[in-house]
Amino acid sequence: MLPIARSNFPSLLVALAFSALALIACGSDDDETTAAAETSTEAEVPVATTEAQEPAKPGSDQQPPPEPEPQELTAFSTPSGNIGCVMDPEYVRCDIRDRSWEPPAPPADCELDFGQGVELADEKRARLVCAGDTTLGAEETLDYGETSRVGPYRCTSAAAGMNCQAQSGHGFFLSKETYELY
Repeated sequence: MLPIARSNFPSLLVALAFSALALIACGSDDDETTAAAETSTEAEVPVATTEAQEPAKPGSDQQPPPEPEPQELTAFSTPSGNIGCVMDPEYVRCDIRDRSWEPPAPPADCELDFGQGVELADEKRARLVCAGDTTLGAEETLDYGETSRVGPYRCTSAAAGMNCQAQSGHGFFLSKETYELY
């Protein structure tokens, strides 16, 4: 299995959730398919289990149990549109379009774009992003002075820039003029 870039984790998590639900719904007896459906990821996807039920007869009141709702990501931009962020319960990432600062040289293991944003995961110290995608362009706006909270993370939008922090105290500040990782 190829290593997964952390920046692709939110998209991958949603894709895995839908794949797992599709495999479960198919009811395949194939051990290989079952093993793939049971493969764990960093985040557990809740799957409702029920005892075997007889098929619903036409006109009966018996209905199949509802499918679990996929977890939604929170994505937003600052009013200026210069900063865009994606948050989920395990990850926060904000990218910036225009900046007057330059990131340091990329690490040797980064083969993609480096320093176009900042990420905060696992409630550890924030770091610059190494990714080939972007969080810019979200339709929702987080107005200046407003805060978005998802899981242990919160991001506050201000005219001066975006500040995101985990309950652990680690976080980052991102603006056109500077960035700070803590």
